[in-house]
Amino acid sequence: MNILVFNPGSSTLKFGVFGLSDLSKEPTVKVLASGSVASIGAEHSALEFSTATRKDPVIETIKSKTAAEATEQVIRRLRADRDENDKVTPKIEAVGFRVVHGGS
Repeated sequence: MNILVFNPGSSTLKFGVFGLSDLSKEPTVKVLASGSVASIGAEHSALEFSTATRKDPVIETIKSKTAAEATEQVIRRLRADRDENDKVTPKIEAVGFRVVHGGS
């Protein structure tokens, strides 16, 4: 099973794709891809993306005025990478979000 996990901040969005081995046995977790979007809300944001098999990360200038737009850009990048090389970015089977409440 491959899980895409988002960790949103006030102006950043970090993400990772994690591969879980057969859950009926002792599961293992591998980081398959990871990255971040920085400066959400600014005129230009930076999307950084890397995979376990890629030496250098891909860095793109994108437009993401909101966290929703940043999420769309991450999914677009993951899909594009999957189209380019099916073994680099696997099919996503579940999505999770890390949410932290800042209030009391």
